[in-house]
Amino acid sequence: MGRVKRVLVIALLVLASCAKGASSGTVQIDGNDKLRFVPDRLTLTAGKHHFAFRNVGQLNHELRVVGVYTTGTIAGGSSGSFDATVAKGTYQFVCRIDNHDRSGMVGTIVVR
Repeated sequence: MGRVKRVLVIALLVLASCAKGASSGTVQIDGNDKLRFVPDRLTLTAGKHHFAFRNVGQLNHELRVVGVYTTGTIAGGSSGSFDATVAKGTYQFVCRIDNHDRSGMVGTIVVR
């Protein structure tokens, strides 16, 4: 086998091994004391994602993707994250701390 073919085969094997269980990407969501998420609407592809939540306010908040996972309580100025695999469908994300969701701290994820 020629040198170029060997390099191509090795490169393909490396790429294939990296693709196993690879994340589809990081989803960054901020929560603030106006009781809003930024962004509040996301479109993702089905698969594994890393959800990174940054609390840019002073109140406690959480990022809860309903039926999937939650960061738990995140203090003001702090961050939290989780990895989750999402299938096609529509999901709501909320902050249920002190009923923030009832005041508008909600968002939507559409997974295609």
